[in-house]
Amino acid sequence: MGKNKIVSSTKAPKASPTKGPKQEPDEVPTLQSKLKNLQDEITELYMSKNLNLQSAKFMEFYNHAYEICVCGYDGSQEYVDEIYKYVLELFTNVVKNKRTELNGLTGVNLLERYNDIWNRYHHVSNVVARILSYLDAHFLKRQIEESVPGVKHIYSLCMYQWQIELFAHVERPLMKAVYEQILNERNGERIVTSLITAALGSLRQMGINDPKLPKIPQPGRSTYVYEQSFERRFLKWTLEYYIFEAKEFLHQNTIFEYMKKVEQRIDEERDRVTRYLDISSLPKIENTIDNAMIIEYLDRFRAEFDNMLTHNQIENLGRMHLLCSRVQGALDALHEKFKVHVTERGQQTIAALASDLVDPRVYVNTILDEYKHFDNVVKVAFRNDTVFRQFFDKAVTEIVNDNAITKKANNSAKTSEFLSRYCDFLLRKSSKALPEAELENAMEEVMIFFRYITDKDVFQMLYSKLFAKRICNDVSASDDLEAHMLSKLKHMCGFEYVSKLQRMYQDNAVSKELTMEFKNFVKTTSLNMNGIDLSVLIVAQGVWPQSVKSNMMVPNVMDVPLSNFQLFYHNKFNSRKLDWLHCISRGDVVCNAFSRKYTFTVNTPQLAVLTLYNEADSYTLQQILDNVKFQKEELPAILTAMIKLNLLKLENGVSYGPDTPLDTKVELNMKFTSKKMKMDVSRAVPRADTKKEEDQVAKDLEDDRIMVIQAAIVRVMKMRKKLAHTQLIAEVIKQLSNRFTPNLKMIKKCVELLIEKEYLARCDDDRQMYEYLS
Repeated sequence: MGKNKIVSSTKAPKASPTKGPKQEPDEVPTLQSKLKNLQDEITELYMSKNLNLQSAKFMEFYNHAYEICVCGYDGSQEYVDEIYKYVLELFTNVVKNKRTELNGLTGVNLLERYNDIWNRYHHVSNVVARILSYLDAHFLKRQIEESVPGVKHIYSLCMYQWQIELFAHVERPLMKAVYEQILNERNGERIVTSLITAALGSLRQMGINDPKLPKIPQPGRSTYVYEQSFERRFLKWTLEYYIFEAKEFLHQNTIFEYMKKVEQRIDEERDRVTRYLDISSLPKIENTIDNAMIIEYLDRFRAEFDNMLTHNQIENLGRMHLLCSRVQGALDALHEKFKVHVTERGQQTIAALASDLVDPRVYVNTILDEYKHFDNVVKVAFRNDTVFRQFFDKAVTEIVNDNAITKKANNSAKTSEFLSRYCDFLLRKSSKALPEAELENAMEEVMIFFRYITDKDVFQMLYSKLFAKRICNDVSASDDLEAHMLSKLKHMCGFEYVSKLQRMYQDNAVSKELTMEFKNFVKTTSLNMNGIDLSVLIVAQGVWPQSVKSNMMVPNVMDVPLSNFQLFYHNKFNSRKLDWLHCISRGDVVCNAFSRKYTFTVNTPQLAVLTLYNEADSYTLQQILDNVKFQKEELPAILTAMIKLNLLKLENGVSYGPDTPLDTKVELNMKFTSKKMKMDVSRAVPRADTKKEEDQVAKDLEDDRIMVIQAAIVRVMKMRKKLAHTQLIAEVIKQLSNRFTPNLKMIKKCVELLIEKEYLARCDDDRQMYEYLS
C-alpha cells in the first residue's frame, strides 16, 4: 500500500512481529500494559482529525493486537475476558468523549454536528474492526456461537456503544430535528437532504444489533433501530399533519382540487422515501395518508361519482379510482353505481329511438356509441379494472337485450335481428356501403356488439338467411369480406356455430368454378342456349335456408339451357341428383314491348308470368295460375312488385290484394314508362309475406332450440349417469349460456320428450332424480 491511503482491504493481513531492541527480563510488558498501549493507539485514531491511515501504521496496530492475542495467550477464558474488557472500555470512553461535543445543540446545528461525529466514528470503526479482526475471528466468534452473554463482534460492539452511550442521550431532539427538516420540505422549503440521509443511515447501521439478525461479524441490514427510534414518531407526526391539512384544504377548495392534492402528497412521499427514507417505510407512510386523507372522505368522493360520469370527467374519475383503490372495499359501492349509471343512460338513449320503423344501422351504432363512451371510461379512468369491467359488461348486456325496442316488440331477440341486418348492410353491394378502410373497424365493432347478445342462435339463423340472399342475388360486396366475417364468428363461437355458414360459402365458391367449366363446355361444344347466359348455384340440401322446391312450370325459353346444364352436371357427378329451386332463382329479362327498351331483374316465377304476355296482352288471375302452376297463396308475392311498378295493371283500375277475385284480368301496361332503364322487382316482398317469414323463423328457432337442449341433456346425463332435477337444469343452462338462455319450461319439456324416447328415466326411489338409459 502507498503512503497516505485509507486502508480498504477487507482481509486481515498476515501477522509479522516487529523487531526492536532486546529487552531485559525485568522489562517484559504485562498484558495490561499492552492493552493500555493498544487502547491509547486506537483512541488517538478516533480523536485524530485526519481520517487517512498509512498502511505501515495500520500494520503496526494490527501486529500489536495480534501479539496480544497470540504471544501471551495461556488458553484460559480469563485471558480473553481481560482483552474484551479493555476493548469495551475503549469504545465506551471514545463514545462518551464524542457525546460531549453535542451538548446544548438543537435543530440543524445538532444534525450537522451529529453527522460530522458519526461519519468519523463510523469510518474509524470499520478500520478498527479490521485491526482487531484476529481477536474477532479466533476468540469472540467462538464465544458468540456459545451464546456467552454480552459478547459481540467488534463492529457490532462499536455500533452498540454508540447507540447506548451517545444516540440514546440525543435521540429525542435528534429525531425532532430530522422531522422538522421533513416538515419544512412538505411546506415547500428547500432543505439539505444529506443531513437526513446521514442521520437515518446511522440508525440503520445500529440495526446490526437487532436480536433477530444472525450472529455474523459482517454488518447486516436491519431497520430495528430505525423503526423504534424514528419511524414510529414520524408516522404519528405525519398522521397529525395530514389530518389537519385535509380539513383546512377542503374548507377552501372543491373535492376535485382536494383529490389532486392527495395524489400530489402521495407522489411527494414516494419521492421522499426514494431520496432519504428507508424503502420499508413506504407502505406505512402511504397507509397513514390513506387513513388521514382518503378514508374519512370516501362519502364525499362517492357523492360526486355520478356527476363526473355524466360530464365525462375522465381525469377526475381516474384520480378517484386511484385513491379509492388504495382502501380495501372502497370501490364496492362505486361498482354498482357505475353499472346503474351506464344502464340508465343506455336505456334512455335507446328509448329515444323507439318507433315503428327503427333503422338497424341507427340502432346498432347508437348502442356502439354508448359502449365506446363507457369503454373508454373503464380503460382510461379505471385502468381496465377487472371488477369495473365485469359490471360494465353486465350493464351492456342488459342494454343490448332488454331495452325499450325489445320490450315494444315483446321479443328479446329483436337485437339479434337488427345486428344481422346491420351485417347485411356492411357486406352487401350498395352505393351507401362503407369505404373498405372503414369496413374492418366496423366488423370489429360488430363482434364487440355480438359478444353481448344472449340469443346468438337467433343471430345465426337470421344471418344465414341474409347470407344466402346475398349469394343467390349476387350482391355480396366481396368473398374475402364474407370469409373474414365467418372467421371472426368462428373465433368467438367455435367451429360448430359456423359449420353451415362455411358450407354455404364453399358451395358458392365451388359453384363459381362449376359455372365457368359449364360455360367453357358450352363454348367448345356449341350448345344451343337460346341466347341465355346461365349461371348456376349448387346448394347442399339441409344446409341452405331457402330449400323449398316449387312445382311451377318453367318458361319454354328456359327448358333448353336447364336441360343442357343438367346433362353436363350428371356427366360430371353421376350419382348426384339436382332439384331446381326456382323460387330463389333470378335473372335479367329485356322487354321490347314499350317505346324504350327496359331491363327487369326478376325471379323465375316473375319471369314465367312475364313470358305469358308474349302470347296475349291480358290474363285472368286464374289463367296465370293454370299456365304457370302456382298455388293461389304464392300469387301475391309474385305479382305485387310488378303491379306496384305499374308494369302490370288490373282491369278498370282495381287494386290488388289476396282477396281479389280470380276472374280479375291482369294486363300488360303498354304505356309503361320509367326514368330508369334497369329495375329490380325480384326483391320486393309483400308485408304479409314478411310476417309469414317472421312466424316461420320463430317456429324454426323453437324447433332448433328443442333439439339443442335435448342434445345438451343427453350429453350431461351420459357423463353423470344419475343426476338430480335441479342439478340437471343448472348444467344445461351453463352449457348453452354462450348460445342462448333456455327457459325452464322448455328444458322440462325436453326432459319429458327424452323420457318418452327412453333416453332418461326417473328413479323409483326418488322422482326428482334422473338416470341415463344406455
